[in-house]
Amino acid sequence: MHDRNEIYLYAWERPESFSFLGKNSNVTVVFYAGDVVTKDGKATVTPRRNSLFIPTGIKSFPLIRIDSFDSPSNLVANIDKISDFIVNICEPYEECQLDFEARTSEYDFYLGLMDKIRAALPDKKVSVTALASWCSGKGLLDDLYTQVAVPMLYRMGRDGTAIKNGEVGSWFLSNSKCNDSIALSIDELDFDHSRYSNGKSIHFFNPRPWNEDSYKKALSHL
Repeated sequence: MHDRNEIYLYAWERPESFSFLGKNSNVTVVFYAGDVVTKDGKATVTPRRNSLFIPTGIKSFPLIRIDSFDSPSNLVANIDKISDFIVNICEPYEECQLDFEARTSEYDFYLGLMDKIRAALPDKKVSVTALASWCSGKGLLDDLYTQVAVPMLYRMGRDGTAIKNGEVGSWFLSNSKCNDSIALSIDELDFDHSRYSNGKSIHFFNPRPWNEDSYKKALSHL
């Protein structure tokens, strides 16, 4: 069983209240703090719009989402605007996280973006969410400026059944940056995730607003 200080709860872009958590609860809230959307040759940055209540004493840090519906060249053209937005959000915190399901053609942008963030925030811990495929061997994560990558073992598409059944080789999640953490969704806990989560911190995603019942459901699967 995981120590509770290794539990992270994602607070997504919707009204969220964690009033059910006692001030001594050993969890960390990772809250959606804003997003970047590139489309039609433009990059639009939007801070969090919905209410968020985190009780005093509960640790938290921001997550910034990036979605691209345009060419990689538009991302590159707007890299300064994107990095400035992220740096301004992350600066007050000891840690922050990026959520970007980068396509192969967007890897160079992602590497350049993280280098800019490193230059601006050299003392911050910057983690990233990761596709499970990124964690399986060498690739993007080896060059990406991040200490921790959190593989998302939910909404996995065509490989989901094999992964949930443990029908993968030793290469799966073998990248060292994926050694410490894992992300699960509370509506996809119908498999034995212990083969992947044992000894790691767990980030729980909830497709609905958190409440005491959903929090207890998450903890019951540890």
